[in-house]
Amino acid sequence: MDTLKEYIINFAGLKIGEHSFSYILTDIFFKEFDYSEVTNGNLLVQVDVFKQERMFELDFYIKGTAEVECSRCLDKFPYPIECTNKLIIKLGEAYSELSEEAIIIPENETMFNIAHYLYEFIIISLPIKRIHPNNKEGISTCNKDMLKLLEEVMLSPDIDNEEDEKEIDPRWEILKNFKFN
Repeated sequence: MDTLKEYIINFAGLKIGEHSFSYILTDIFFKEFDYSEVTNGNLLVQVDVFKQERMFELDFYIKGTAEVECSRCLDKFPYPIECTNKLIIKLGEAYSELSEEAIIIPENETMFNIAHYLYEFIIISLPIKRIHPNNKEGISTCNKDMLKLLEEVMLSPDIDNEEDEKEIDPRWEILKNFKFN
């Protein structure tokens, strides 16, 4: 977690008004998060902080590529990311999450680490199904060996299928018809 210290914003040292911070996220950043869906990346982050007397508004702009695993062939590939997010931090008695965009931190806190929020914003911006893009000719750029293997598995006849049909318990025979309806 020592590498995440650079993502601490010291609110106490900021004057009321607008302030900007820039960060570059690489594999060092993503390795700090266990079981991360992103293993590597090259992302530029711009954070604009609008400090008010008892509140901070943070506007995040993230752009770059994140290395993710293809849902089809399981090879890693760079996925383009561009997103904007907002976080409102209010000063109060104790830590509390008001919503996805608003939190309360204790009044005596002088700094806030945004690393976890940066990571979440990137993960949320990724689609659930991540597949290699097609090339200019419209052909998939997935691992050709894996696609061939998948095709063979999908087209291969089920050898044990005939044997299984003979041994089906008559009580379950009626359920077999449901899969065809």
